Amino acid sequence: MFGILFAFIGVSVAPASLIPKSAEKTSNGDVPTWYEGDEWTYTADPVFYSGENGSFSGKIENLKNKVLNITSIVHDGVQYKVYEVEITGGISGDFSYNELSGDLDGEITGTTFMRVSDLAQIKAEILTEGAIEIFFVDLDYEANFDTNFFPPLELYDFPLNVGEQWGISCESISSGTFSLEGLINESFSGSQWIIETMHCDKKENVSVPAGVFECYKLNRTDNVVWHSPDVGNSVKSIVDMSDENTTFYATLSLESFSRSIQPVTITLYIDPSEAVSGEMVNISGRAIESGTGNPLQNADILIEIPSTGDSWATTMDSDGYYSEAIVAPEITDDTPSVDEIGSGGVIVQCLSPPLHGIRVKTLVIIENTSPDTPTIDGSTSGKAGTEYEYTFNAVDLDGDDVCYYINWGDGNTEEWIGPYTSGTDVKVKHIWSTKGVYTIEAKAKDTYGEESGWATLEVTMPMNQQSTYMLFFQLLEKILQRFPLFDWIISSFPALNRILTF
Repeated sequence: MFGILFAFIGVSVAPASLIPKSAEKTSNGDVPTWYEGDEWTYTADPVFYSGENGSFSGKIENLKNKVLNITSIVHDGVQYKVYEVEITGGISGDFSYNELSGDLDGEITGTTFMRVSDLAQIKAEILTEGAIEIFFVDLDYEANFDTNFFPPLELYDFPLNVGEQWGISCESISSGTFSLEGLINESFSGSQWIIETMHCDKKENVSVPAGVFECYKLNRTDNVVWHSPDVGNSVKSIVDMSDENTTFYATLSLESFSRSIQPVTITLYIDPSEAVSGEMVNISGRAIESGTGNPLQNADILIEIPSTGDSWATTMDSDGYYSEAIVAPEITDDTPSVDEIGSGGVIVQCLSPPLHGIRVKTLVIIENTSPDTPTIDGSTSGKAGTEYEYTFNAVDLDGDDVCYYINWGDGNTEEWIGPYTSGTDVKVKHIWSTKGVYTIEAKAKDTYGEESGWATLEVTMPMNQQSTYMLFFQLLEKILQRFPLFDWIISSFPALNRILTF
């Protein structure tokens, strides 16, 4: 019972920790940047558990999650930049265990560690202690619960997009103890795999005691959470799970929140924010001193993509601006989605002691697909020496602009004309100067260099009218040379002679 209850408490700080091929995407909800002193206070009411050996029915009040600092920890041999988040609150309700039952009243303390780049949960440590009144006697209780996630539990696939779904896969390993004065002293441990599919259902306004917020509604098996970009966290979540032996239900609502002002305010722009691996991406922004609004001059900037281990150091100019062109790395993550290869948080830090600032945004690596083979429309026959217009059209499923390479079959080519918007008609004119049968060949290339297959269209250009006359007179000349009688007839009739001479 305490294992399930404390798992709920331990992950309640993470907006995705209670949540579980895009259609049309709406505006993005990118990874929030937290800072020391940020606080979110929740109430979990009701909280209900029923199992084979016991039950609990009550509430958790003033469940405060406060960012203590930004630090680094080593977990499973890997070093992570994390938020260290303090958890405090009060728990009360009706408690039963085997033949014992009574009123529970206790305090909750604990710490959870969230990865800065994507809010993946690394581990949680929860302790609760207080008293359980049994037969009018208060008996002290104490319970602790530690959970580690391998790999870190990355439940959000930032940036959030309505209609998107993604998978999660993680093993959670838990252990703990529970003691009740003079009666119970037990330990527990276990592990389980979390393999589920998350879905970003829609955006809607949600009313909680802290206010009304526009939220992304996120669904997971047995869980729903509403995440607010304005709050930088969840504002409401519902857990409703049951099997043959266990039932657990809880509703968590945001009571209040406050966000700290960083000593340095940093803006961060990633252009493009969705890129193909190997593409050039520009990381830029500005840093100002929050207290005065003055730009930081010539301060050091550190840019990191923790998921790949890449980092870059640069310096701001005299107006506080910074810019760094990078090659988009290959990124894979633990939230596979049909819309991307992977995504990773880009962390920008200003290093200007004693002032400090941090900002996080997501770089998405997409799989580029080549454009469809273009269509070619136009005349398939005509006269040499006459100009003809042909229409080319290629669709790129990624929506990228396209260029066209056209081979007219007579030694002339149009080399990568464009770019043009995907799916639009492109009209090009050409003249074949001599008779013959020609094959027009065309292919498209998107802005990332992926090329389509070749399209072909065969056209026939017979001789033009002038060429026909020339051939006739050449033939007539040969006849006159072979048969002098025809030459005498023509010369005897002046009108006929003038026509032929023309």
